[in-house]
Amino acid sequence: MADVNHSSSAVVMSQSAIAGSPAPPTAHKGLIAWVNEVAAVTKPDRVDWCDGSSVEYDRLAQGLVDAGTFQRLSDARRPKLLPRAIGPR
Repeated sequence: MADVNHSSSAVVMSQSAIAGSPAPPTAHKGLIAWVNEVAAVTKPDRVDWCDGSSVEYDRLAQGLVDAGTFQRLSDARRPKLLPRAIGPR
C-alpha cells in the first residue's frame, strides 16, 4: 500500500469515498485518508464506521439474527447472548 501523505497539500476527503456510506464520525484526516485508500483498493459496496454504541450492537446483532447466522435467546436469562446458528439453514 502506498504511503499516505498527511501534509496539508494531500487530497483528503471529508466524507467516505463510497457513495451511500455515512460520513466519518471523525475529523482525523489521516484516518479518513487511510479508510478511503483501503476502500479504493478493496472496492466495497459501502463503508460503515463503528462507534461501539449499544445502538450499533443491537442493529448489527439483529441483522445477524435476521440472516439466520445468530439465534436470539431469552433476554431474561441471557441478555445480549446470541449464539451462532449451527447446521443447515
